[in-house]
Amino acid sequence: MNKDINHLILFCDEMIARDVYTKEFQDIKDILKDYDASNKLIDNQKYNRWEMIKK
Repeated sequence: MNKDINHLILFCDEMIARDVYTKEFQDIKDILKDYDASNKLIDNQKYNRWEMIKK
């Protein structure tokens, strides 16, 4: 499971780097936030970067 989560984190980081913001990206972000809320396995600093790209 952690490998899949890490893959999604890398995907989201790549979308940030490309300045892409889509519904699919929002859905993945929400899923990761839910996962973090229940499992506390994801570094919350990643969400700080996500907040900056809201349009």
